[in-house]
Amino acid sequence: MKFPLLLTVAEPKSLYHHYHDERGTTDVWKASYVQADELGKDRLQGLTRVSVYKGVEEYAIGWKDSRTCWIRRESETLLVPPELPVEPPEEPAQEAISASGRYRWRVNKGDCGPTHLEQLDQQTGESRVLWSHARWAGVQMASDPNRDRLLWSYSGYHLRGGLNSWDPQGQSNQPLEMPFQDDFDHLSFSPTGEAIAFVHQNEVYTHRLDETGCRRVSDLKQESKHLRTHTYRLKPRWSPDGKRIFYTNFSFDWRGDFMMERYNLMAALPDGSQRRLMLEQPAVREVVVGPPLKGRTAEPE
Repeated sequence: MKFPLLLTVAEPKSLYHHYHDERGTTDVWKASYVQADELGKDRLQGLTRVSVYKGVEEYAIGWKDSRTCWIRRESETLLVPPELPVEPPEEPAQEAISASGRYRWRVNKGDCGPTHLEQLDQQTGESRVLWSHARWAGVQMASDPNRDRLLWSYSGYHLRGGLNSWDPQGQSNQPLEMPFQDDFDHLSFSPTGEAIAFVHQNEVYTHRLDETGCRRVSDLKQESKHLRTHTYRLKPRWSPDGKRIFYTNFSFDWRGDFMMERYNLMAALPDGSQRRLMLEQPAVREVVVGPPLKGRTAEPE
């Protein structure tokens, strides 16, 4: 299998800088990921820059299809097709949409609150608030790709919530039995809808929804032994067939008045085995996985 990756890459000068200096900008790159039978044989091909301008803050948003992607440049969103001029595009959907397309979920919040998790029934036009809090709160959510169901959690100042499953047709909310009581960041469903990935206390985990336990995918101490402190895991992503997990390992430390940063693109099997460093340079801050490449588009670029 072969599929595209969209990478938000930190400029080299931003990896070691004085704390008074402004951080460098980010660029967008793309690559093709060739998935073999064993992760140790996987490889990256065609690593190329797709940013529109150098020295301007740009970062990856997502793939519209296997050949066209959205990137964000400062305050505008651009749709970038290959070998064509950049065009002002339609904005990619920011809300979660149910598998049938009937329900749309979004988080509505101000700078200081209140925070609402809202649902729109696009068939009847009915809108309702599923959850609200008087102050600002962070809400994580993921839509099941196989049926109309929303997994969601919340966090905030003196506010921690478990992982919940909302059934819009039965209009019922069911807390899921998990080994952790809270802290479910960067929720994402596997393509089959059988499992989820998330970050808990800076470690990447996967959880099969027909089980109660979780599997730790990352290893904070082993992956960050080059720096002493401050390690984070960023936004785990699934491969199109659900057989790989990608995530960014971000670490930083201080050397006097200078800050040293490091970003590694990691890959592993969903059970945490065969963990592998896929890319150290350029420094990948975030990865977005695209749909499989087929036919002639599957050839190396």
